Amino acid sequence: MSQYATQSLFTKDAVVMSLPQILETPNVNDVVYVTTIRTLKVIPTRSGWYYKLCALCPRSAKGDTLPIKCSIGHLTHAINLRYKLDVEVESRGAKSTFVFWDRECNELIGKTAAQLHQEMVEDGVTNPLSYPMDVDKIERRNLAVRVKWQPLWKSFSVQAVKQDDAVFNDIESQFPKDEETSKLCIEGTSTAAEGTSIVATDAQPILIAPNPDSKEVSKDSEFVAETQDLSASSEHIPEVVALTPGKRIAGDFLDQNNDISPAQLSSTKMKKIITIKLEKK
Repeated sequence: MSQYATQSLFTKDAVVMSLPQILETPNVNDVVYVTTIRTLKVIPTRSGWYYKLCALCPRSAKGDTLPIKCSIGHLTHAINLRYKLDVEVESRGAKSTFVFWDRECNELIGKTAAQLHQEMVEDGVTNPLSYPMDVDKIERRNLAVRVKWQPLWKSFSVQAVKQDDAVFNDIESQFPKDEETSKLCIEGTSTAAEGTSIVATDAQPILIAPNPDSKEVSKDSEFVAETQDLSASSEHIPEVVALTPGKRIAGDFLDQNNDISPAQLSSTKMKKIITIKLEKK
C-alpha cells in the first residue's frame, strides 16, 4: 500500500484539528479526530501498565489461577497480556491524557507486553503495579495520532499513530485556522436524533446521553476499548505467558485528579461558541 493510500486511510472519516481546538470542542461520542502531539510522560494508574485479555470478548479478565474470568463470565484458559498506558501529551500549549493500546505500544516500545512482563519476572519483579523502565520509550515522541473520545472514562483513546515527519507536517497543514474553529461542523453518526445541534458556551465537555435501547457498557463491566485496525486485514494471535505478574510502582503518589476530564486539563479555556451538527449516515 502506498504512503498516500495509508495516510488517506489514517484520516478517513476523521476531523483534523489541533489539540487545543479539540479540547475547545464539545466531546461527542462518535467523532474521531486526527491531530499531532508530543508525548510527555507515562501516568501510573491503579490498574498498572497491562491487562489480561478475555479470549472471547474485548474485556479484561481477572484471576491469579487458570482459568481466569471476565466480568460477564467468559473463561480464559491462557494468559494474553496487552498494553494499556495512560500518557500525558501536549501540543501548542495544551495538555491532555491519551490512552495508548497494545498495537501502538508494541510499535513505540519495541517489545510486546508478554516479553516485557517475562523480563521483569526474570529480574525478580513480581508486583503487577511496577512499571518497567522500557515503557518510557513511548515518551518524548512527536506523533500524528488518530483518537476517539471515550465518554465512560473521560479520556481520548488512541486508534493509530504515525511517526513519519512528512505525515506529521502534512496533518498540521490541514488544521483549521483559529477563526474557522467556531464555524466548524462535524458530521457523523450519533445516538442523538438526526439534525441535532449542540452549542457549547463554556469549557465543560458536552456528552450525548446513550441511546436507552442500546447495550451501553458501564465502567463496572471493564470493557476494553482496543485500538482500531486500519490495515486491510488483521489476525488476533494471543501470546501465552506465565501467570506470575510483573521500576516504578503505581501507588499512593497517583494523581488524585484522574477523574478530571481532559478538556479541563487544557491550558486554554473555551472562548468560542461552537456548533456541532450531527447527521446520521
